[in-house]
Amino acid sequence: MVSIGFNFNPLIFLGLYVRPQIYWQEDCDKDYDSVKSNRGPLQAAVATQYMLVIVNLIANVLALFIGISLIVNMVNGDVPWIPFEGEKEKKLIEFMKKNFVNTLRVVKVVFLIIGIGIMSSVEGFFKELGEVNCSDDLTNYTFQYLGEQIPKVFMFD
Repeated sequence: MVSIGFNFNPLIFLGLYVRPQIYWQEDCDKDYDSVKSNRGPLQAAVATQYMLVIVNLIANVLALFIGISLIVNMVNGDVPWIPFEGEKEKKLIEFMKKNFVNTLRVVKVVFLIIGIGIMSSVEGFFKELGEVNCSDDLTNYTFQYLGEQIPKVFMFD
């Protein structure tokens, strides 16, 4: 533990204390190195979530673009931002709707499956870590809370 303090009075000591690492019981069933090694999978889970957000944004923008194009094509018969006219244009829009949006859905499902696999292993680790009480109360609670909150992330995907 590092401490920096000021001694204004022999009876009063004002100080700033820093704990460079968390407290860990040596006789604990879980090894502290396993906590450090689980950082990688946790970061991979976060990266997978970011990729899902990006794929969702792209898919939604593309679906909106295609939907507006279909409506404009039905009303006017010509969409100014698509090079063809009439029936050719409608077929191109249908092709984009069928292929691009479905391809992005498949990509989303792939990232979702990868994320669920990573999250389930990380979830179990942190839930178990919070229950074995290898550290102080706040750290144990944080581990347990993290294990409980990880599955909730995928409820929104």
